[in-house]
Amino acid sequence: MLTATAIMADGKSISGKYAWPAQGGIARAQEDVPSFAGITINETRIAPGEWYATFLKDGKQFMVIHKLVSKDGKTMNLTYIGADAQGNCFDQIDVYDRQ
Repeated sequence: MLTATAIMADGKSISGKYAWPAQGGIARAQEDVPSFAGITINETRIAPGEWYATFLKDGKQFMVIHKLVSKDGKTMNLTYIGADAQGNCFDQIDVYDRQ
């Protein structure tokens, strides 16, 4: 389970919860977030602490996230590759520390 809060470029704060099965499978995002409507997330486990998450909106893939949890479980790196609603490509790297 990942619970995160972020500050966006416009200064607004967003937060959400995301759970994924450790062995892979269909993941769940916080249902009350409108931007997740129509989104399916398929988690593929590569090794302990490593997954690829494939995001589909209305059946069309739009993003892949590579997730890697450190051996001590204190840090998680997320590497995003995808396209936004206008078709513009993006990539992003996030680093999370366990609190």
